[in-house]
Amino acid sequence: MTRLMIWGVTSDEIILSEVTKSPCNVHIVENFGVLDTTRESPAEIYFSDGTVLNMWEEQDEYDPFGFWRCEIQKQGSAGVVIVPAETDDLRINTDIAFVTGPDLHYVKVMCEGEEMLP
Repeated sequence: MTRLMIWGVTSDEIILSEVTKSPCNVHIVENFGVLDTTRESPAEIYFSDGTVLNMWEEQDEYDPFGFWRCEIQKQGSAGVVIVPAETDDLRINTDIAFVTGPDLHYVKVMCEGEEMLP
């Protein structure tokens, strides 16, 4: 079983990592630079099971850096859990998606109609 973890960092980068054996053992698989994402024009992450996740940066009136948001565009056969960002004093400013399935891997990341290379 493969578990991938996806989250946003800074204002222009999405990280895909694999979680093995325990949540403490995480290694980065790829990172993608994406610019100017919005809910209407998100980065799209395609997985081998057919799942597609949307990710975008949502601006906050009190924080110029905003928050990374994630939602399921298409549900494949993998299990998907999205842990929402925390907007309180902890400042965890990204939703974190866990996608779990057998022999799972990402296929591509698209942003504004173009494939993003790692």
